[in-house]
Amino acid sequence: MTRSAVILSSLLVSSSHAEDAESLFVRRVWPLFQEKCLACHGNDEKKIKAGYDMRTLKSATQGGESGVKALVPGKPEESPLYLASTRQHADWEPMPPKEADQLKPEQLAWIKEWMTNGAPWPDEAERNVIAKASAGSSTISSRLDASNAVLAAQSAAKGAKRGLWSDPAPVPPWEWRAKAKK
Repeated sequence: MTRSAVILSSLLVSSSHAEDAESLFVRRVWPLFQEKCLACHGNDEKKIKAGYDMRTLKSATQGGESGVKALVPGKPEESPLYLASTRQHADWEPMPPKEADQLKPEQLAWIKEWMTNGAPWPDEAERNVIAKASAGSSTISSRLDASNAVLAAQSAAKGAKRGLWSDPAPVPPWEWRAKAKK
């Protein structure tokens, strides 16, 4: 692969991760926090339990009465917020506390992915912009677009090495039949 193709691939993947993490927060993580966490940790400032306020990145990161940093961007396995959510860590009380409210594996995966990718926490105005922008798209389609771009760069680099022309835009599987019929 040529140097420029490697750089292009890296830029596309890293920018899509940052974009995906913000979009993931807006579309999945923030609504999950609102549904499962903020009743005790933010909706009513006077009734915040254990001193843990989850309304902003700053307060969610600081943690509560334990004095331990609750959110470590890039490191979900070191983040009490994630560890308590898994309900399997001896040092942290399971959250949400009610067994019936425990998070599903898919929801835990959202939180872990969001944290792994830096835990971006857009403010309310940014969340509104991201929500409007992503209303017609999905995380999956944006990942497919990024993957296709990476594949196209790799394919073009291989073709250039061999002196061959290579299709710069791979055809997604759902379009194979349509192309074959033409």
